Order: sequence, then structure tokens, then C-alpha cells
Amino acid sequence: VYGGFFPEGSETGGDTKAAPTIWTDRAGFDAEVAKFQTNTAAAIAAAPADLDAFRAVFGPVGASCGSCHEKYQLSDG
Repeated sequence: VYGGFFPEGSETGGDTKAAPTIWTDRAGFDAEVAKFQTNTAAAIAAAPADLDAFRAVFGPVGASCGSCHEKYQLSDG
């Protein structure tokens, strides 16, 4: 899903924080997106009943967000 937001030809123009590595390392980017989708699906399937259970299943989701942003998003500074 998210990989579709960055189709070939969209690497220039617009005000974006998307790093060029999205297009130069497409396989890596697609793998990060797949990991995020897998972690999100697992968290939803776990159906956490309380805050502690939510924290346990949300950790991998947050980690996959961070790892993707580190590689494929330009920093502000």
C-alpha cells in the first residue's frame, strides 16, 4: 500500500522529505513497507485488551516505522 505512494517518476518535484533512496533502493524500501504491514497486521490480530498488552504489540510497529524513516526520509537538519 504505502509503496504505491512513491511510484517511479515521482522522485523529483514537490515539497517532500522522501529520500532518493526510496527509488535507488526500491527492494529495500519495499521490504521495509512489507515489514511494517506484517507488524501492523500482527498487532491488530492480537487485539490487545489493555494498555500493557497494546504496548507489547505496538513496539514492533513503531520500530518498523523508525527503521524505514531512518533510511528513506530526509532529516530536517
